[in-house]
Amino acid sequence: MQRAEQEVVISKCADEETFTVYSTAPYYTRLFVRLANKVGGRVIEHQGGMKIFLPEDALRFVAKRQIILSDEERARRATEFRARLQRKTAP
Repeated sequence: MQRAEQEVVISKCADEETFTVYSTAPYYTRLFVRLANKVGGRVIEHQGGMKIFLPEDALRFVAKRQIILSDEERARRATEFRARLQRKTAP
């Protein structure tokens, strides 16, 4: 199978307690099968790929954030943070 034909689909219906992962990409198939073995998920062969059922607490989606700050803004935030820290630790 060509790389352009390989896919990974992660889905979950609101009324289900599991994520369903369908994968034909070898790397991601191995990754999710390993995870399923760790967390007690189920793995079945399905239409030329693998269908993996994972408990909903086994996956977490987090957006990557990158904050670009000027040197002055970074110094200002560091000063504010130190001041907050001192207020919390003061008797």
